[in-house]
Amino acid sequence: MPSGITDGADGNLWFADTATSMIGRITTSGTITEYSLPKESGTGGITEGPDGNLWFTEVTANKIGKIVP
Repeated sequence: MPSGITDGADGNLWFADTATSMIGRITTSGTITEYSLPKESGTGGITEGPDGNLWFTEVTANKIGKIVP
């Protein structure tokens, strides 16, 4: 269940997979890669920040995560 799809400074699309607590990336060629987070994270959304990094919520863990693309 992708949620909060956003474009990254790297030219790819990024999303939070709320069903699996993963962060995913879709390249311009259509390749999908998912990155695991602890199951208790409960990913909620993702967005690109003004610093070019990707910021996402870990709803269940009450944390905010960062990806440097």
